Amino acid sequence: MVTLSTLSQAELLSKLVAVATANSGTALTATDGTITGTLTAIKAKWILGGRKVTSNFRCTLDPASHEAHFQESAMESSWGLPPQTCLTCIETCRACVALLEYDSAMAEEMCEVCEEACEQCAAECTKCGDEPCCKACAEACRKCHDACRAMRR
Repeated sequence: MVTLSTLSQAELLSKLVAVATANSGTALTATDGTITGTLTAIKAKWILGGRKVTSNFRCTLDPASHEAHFQESAMESSWGLPPQTCLTCIETCRACVALLEYDSAMAEEMCEVCEEACEQCAAECTKCGDEPCCKACAEACRKCHDACRAMRR
């Protein structure tokens, strides 16, 4: 059995790169006691766009203190337009909030429209499956739907 104390720094880096590459599916590099890598994942897709997250990371071994220092940065980007139902929901909610802010006589009717838009958007986002942004959107739409319904009563 090989213990960490019997591995050279180069051997340890090699083993860490092999394990990390196998688990992340991305190529990593090891130079001068440092492992670096970038992992890009598409987190959501819709008809005309999507969202991706890119993580850059570095692990530096410090033989003197027997420590490994890990740094990570993530950048999220979106492109295109979300589905039409989401855009409709966003704009309907904005209009509803504006009417409620100054206690408009049409606020109740707008809450009914907002309730319907939120219901449709939640249904659309639920179709995405386990995408985090779609799950969050669907949950927010359900909460807004329930708030609109409560406001109309």
